[in-house]
Amino acid sequence: MTPNFVNRTIWTGDNLDVMRGMNSGSVDLIYLDPPFNSGKQWSAPIGSEAAGAAFKDTWSLSDVNLAEHGAIKEKSAALGAVIDAAGLAHGKPMQSYLIYMGIRMIEMQRLLKPTASIYLHCDPTAGAHLKMLMDAVFGHQNFRNEIAWCYKENDTASRHFPRSTTHCSFTACPMTTGSTCRGARSPRLRRNATTTSSTASVMRS
Repeated sequence: MTPNFVNRTIWTGDNLDVMRGMNSGSVDLIYLDPPFNSGKQWSAPIGSEAAGAAFKDTWSLSDVNLAEHGAIKEKSAALGAVIDAAGLAHGKPMQSYLIYMGIRMIEMQRLLKPTASIYLHCDPTAGAHLKMLMDAVFGHQNFRNEIAWCYKENDTASRHFPRSTTHCSFTACPMTTGSTCRGARSPRLRRNATTTSSTASVMRS
C-alpha cells in the first residue's frame, strides 16, 4: 500500500499511536532499539546535549494497558502464551514489559511490506523472550541471523564471564510460511563483532 507519510519523517511521542495511523504494508525496514527491561532509571549525563532527558526502565502492570494483553491474545494465541509463560517464570515486571513490546510488534507486522525486514537490538536481560515474541509474530521460519556485538568493559569479576555483549539485531521477515525474502548481503561488521550463523544472511531492504 502507498505510504501516507513522508519518507524520513521524525515523530515524537508513543510509537504505538503513530503506527496505528500508518497504512498497512507501507514500510521497508524497521530497526528497534527499545528499553531493555534493565530495572533502572536512566538519565543523560550533565553537560551533554541531551542533559535533562531521562526515562524509567522498570516495569509493572500499572505501566501497561491491560486491555492490550487481551488484544494480544485475540490476535495471536502464540504471542499471548509466550507473555503468560514469561510472567510465570520471571514475574510481573517481565510480563508487563513483553505486553508493551508485543502489542507494538503486532502493529509492526501490519506495517511491513512482504519484502521487508525488521531488526531488534536487545541484551540478555530479555533477549530470549523477545526472540520468542518475534517468532510468534513474524514466524520462526523467517528468522535470518543474530549479530553479537562485543564491546570492551572493565568487568573483572571472577565468578562469571565478562558481561560485554549485546545482541545487535535479530533479523526476520514478516512473511507467511513458504515465502522467501529478497536477497541480501551481510554488511561489513566491526572487527569485534561476530555472527552466530555461517549459513544465514543479514537482511536489508
